[in-house]
Amino acid sequence: MGLEKRLYNHLLPPSANTITYFCHEGIIKATYMAQKVRLVLPDGRKFDLPQVTAASGIRYSNGTIEFWSKGANAFVTANSKIIYSDGIAGTVRFLNRNTAVFIDSGKTFSFHYPRGFGLSGKGIGFTTDWRAGATESGMVLALVTIPKSHLPQTNFNGAEFIVGQSSDPRAIQHCFEKLEGYGARMEQVKIKGVFFIKFTFSDAGAGNLYETVSYRTKRGDACYVVEYTIHSSNIGMYSPDQGIQEFNKAVIENLLEKMVGSFRFLR
Repeated sequence: MGLEKRLYNHLLPPSANTITYFCHEGIIKATYMAQKVRLVLPDGRKFDLPQVTAASGIRYSNGTIEFWSKGANAFVTANSKIIYSDGIAGTVRFLNRNTAVFIDSGKTFSFHYPRGFGLSGKGIGFTTDWRAGATESGMVLALVTIPKSHLPQTNFNGAEFIVGQSSDPRAIQHCFEKLEGYGARMEQVKIKGVFFIKFTFSDAGAGNLYETVSYRTKRGDACYVVEYTIHSSNIGMYSPDQGIQEFNKAVIENLLEKMVGSFRFLR
């Protein structure tokens, strides 16, 4: 049995199994029952949706509201328009007024992140977005988004923190392979007792700079990655009358490195 199947086997819909999905637009709850799902949306609406045929994953629909799930991912549509996207299954608890802890649905890992930042998945099912520069498919296990609005009136365009994994044999083979990129470098580090290879590299184009720090380790029969990318614009693109200031990169880096440092395998 492949690692993805083992990770998400508990998400197959047994009787009365309630799963929480964190989407870009809010939190949805799905209670799986025999041949149907009870869906609770953030606005309080509830729907009992019968299971219908799906080309991939599991699909429930009443003809207007549709709920799709595959592995730990899910999304909801209304009249064929996505209203809750990039859902990821898991548990969130709050340490204090500023910090939350995410635990994935398989209780494989956890990490801390600032409350108020967006928690979600990225797409549904397998994707090459599971790590920067990947050509093999994997899974995005969690995504935290820091919006541009976090540092207004600066050239900061946002940042993403991703936990991903792939059990594709090619991904495992290339897990520690150095990527091309400006200033690319690598070193060995330890996070919560586990050795990772840390990669640092950047890419630029059309006035945009993408700076990525990627921590990778092999565990079981998979390559895991904990990484973040900071997106900014060339400050020279803005005229003085716009009042745009150079963002304080150290503030964002320190925030993201704290998230990396909190990452822990639970089994």
